[in-house]
Amino acid sequence: MLATTTFATQTGADRFLAAQNRGAWVDPSTGQVSLERHAQAWLERRTDLRATTRSKYRHLLSKHILPALESTPLGRLQPSAVRAWYLALRGRHPATSEDAYRLLRAILSTAVTDGLVAVTPCKVRGPAPSALLSAPR
Repeated sequence: MLATTTFATQTGADRFLAAQNRGAWVDPSTGQVSLERHAQAWLERRTDLRATTRSKYRHLLSKHILPALESTPLGRLQPSAVRAWYLALRGRHPATSEDAYRLLRAILSTAVTDGLVAVTPCKVRGPAPSALLSAPR
């Protein structure tokens, strides 16, 4: 398989080819969408949510997730930034931090499924996954 792009370094080219061969390569331009834009689209597509759940998700996004991470392009969101955000939120709002993290993880997992990013930056150990965020209601 040939690369259709040029690279500044051989290392960059090697990484690109290795990722392509693993099936993990994602076009970097798809990761340029902001977290805010992707999160809003994610919420709009979730037609299976009850009104109370949708309201809770909007609140978590507007008050706890987007103020810290909104303008970050999906492809530039790093695990260290997510971890710092989560730990800061946990210090201020322990009960809410778990729900906000689960919501962010669900949104970013969908970004992986949709091919916008290769992997999710949600790597915090501790918050339990919630099947309720991804299961239709």
